Amino acid sequence: MQTVSAQWSDLSSLQSLKSQLPQTYRSLLVQVFWGKEKTEEIPILQQQLKQVFPDAQVMGTLSAGEILDGKVLEQQVIIVVSAFTQTEVKTLLLERADQTTGCSSLIEHQLMPIIKNCAYPKLLLCLLDGACDGDAFVHAVGHFHPDLPIAGGLGRGPITAVFDDERMVPYGAAIAILNSEVLQVHQQFNFNWKPIGPKFRVTKAEKNIIYEIEGQKALDFYAKYLGREPVEQFMPLIAAEFPLVFEKGGVLVARACLQVLDDGALLYAGDFESGQVVQFGMGAGEQILEDSLNQSQSLMHYPVETIYLYSCIARKLLLGDEIEYETAPLNQIAPTNGFFTYGELVHQHHQNMLLNQTLTMVALSEGNASIEKPSIQWDKHFRKNARSFKDAMLKAMAQLSTQLAKELEQAKEAYARLAEHDQLTQLFNRYGGQRILEAELARASREKMPLAIAIIDIDFFKKVNDTYGHEAGDEVLKRLAKLMQTHTRKYDSVIRWGGEEFLIVLPHTTAEQAKVVLDKLRSSFAKERFEFMQEPVTFSGGVSQFQLKKEERTALKEADDALYQAKQAGRNQILMAQSEPSYGASAKTTALNGAG
Repeated sequence: MQTVSAQWSDLSSLQSLKSQLPQTYRSLLVQVFWGKEKTEEIPILQQQLKQVFPDAQVMGTLSAGEILDGKVLEQQVIIVVSAFTQTEVKTLLLERADQTTGCSSLIEHQLMPIIKNCAYPKLLLCLLDGACDGDAFVHAVGHFHPDLPIAGGLGRGPITAVFDDERMVPYGAAIAILNSEVLQVHQQFNFNWKPIGPKFRVTKAEKNIIYEIEGQKALDFYAKYLGREPVEQFMPLIAAEFPLVFEKGGVLVARACLQVLDDGALLYAGDFESGQVVQFGMGAGEQILEDSLNQSQSLMHYPVETIYLYSCIARKLLLGDEIEYETAPLNQIAPTNGFFTYGELVHQHHQNMLLNQTLTMVALSEGNASIEKPSIQWDKHFRKNARSFKDAMLKAMAQLSTQLAKELEQAKEAYARLAEHDQLTQLFNRYGGQRILEAELARASREKMPLAIAIIDIDFFKKVNDTYGHEAGDEVLKRLAKLMQTHTRKYDSVIRWGGEEFLIVLPHTTAEQAKVVLDKLRSSFAKERFEFMQEPVTFSGGVSQFQLKKEERTALKEADDALYQAKQAGRNQILMAQSEPSYGASAKTTALNGAG
């Protein structure tokens, strides 16, 4: 295969490209990356392409910057022509009805029939419009053809378009299917945006639109943390430099903001869920360039005849003039062309993914390239430039922010534990216990499973304190707390409800089963011996079972009533409350065997 490329200016620039191509080939793929702000001239280019390359398969998108033979351009139109000798190429233009319409039906009914007729589909090159939900597109392709790798990117926004040599549509996808038995495809990507600062929760989201973060309008949230003036002047570009990052499938990924919507909501390249935890991300300039060098070196071990690059606009904004340290060296390996995107598509770890903030590359060969290549020559000033004061400052800012966030998170966890735990017994206190009780009652209602609640109270505990002192009383409390934890399951909850009173919540347990557990606990505790006293210490308890038709507080009151009856009946025993099945019936308390 052979790839040639050039800037488009008029018909002669296309004719010059054609003169560089081989006389014979099986398929011709033309990619157009349109960087000009205005699109009125696209129909002129389409006519010229049909005239010069009548048998070519054409796909194009609007770009946020162009990569021509490794060099970075701005607001230009570049034409990339690849002649394949052993690969069949077929392009397809999918048109979405509007910005909110997905691609799933189009993929099923228009794309998949073509793929099914391909004997060896090796790769989908996909150019999506700049407002497309990239996650939804990836999932749709994976649903119908999970093993087919994809590559490409989202075009420029907010005004968006994709096109072939006949039509241009504002919302959709231009797709090339590469069908070949011999085509070798190698993909890799470079990320290096680091999570910084505290973690935040997305409180309201639907697909690729975030409405609220931490209960605030999404736009107001960015203004709070990035500053009102930068957000008003440079949104969504400023958000591209500080994307939201999170882990997905074991890979740290970012999501770039594409558009600000009228109601302060934000449109992203990929999906979020309500409740999802995210952080701001910051680009590590030095590490980005270091990894790019290593990735370029790694390509030396593959047969490569052409390289397609899809790089996030945020990398260009971050690195400035140094962005060519990423792109130019690759052109020494093979012709390297592509564009700057609003989202990148890549196949890695046996799955297709939408990424942001990355440089993704697709290296292709039909088997004719030599693995032996001349060593890559790096700019002698690279090391000095890469370790500039600006990079050192950004690195220090990222480290400072990350460390502060880490310490804040640790402090929050420590405070939460202090707020919800009893310092003497290390059990949940009443505050934490109330939260657990409410959650377990709700889960029992939702799952329609039994839930037992037990309240126990140490017998004559005031006498222990008055006779032997409060330190002795503390020892009794700690001994009982430890014993309760050994007699209950990991998912049971033991709570110091107040003073010498404890609450035990037992999910998936009937009152009868809970009474058996508590009788064993009562027997074990009665055998405990304390060095400051000869007589045993005992406790009494009441057990109830939560019923769906009753209010949540009823089960707790029934257990408390059963405890009172146990005290009245002579202590050192467990009584079980038995309630009528109908709502509002009074509880009956029955003494069972278990008096100590």
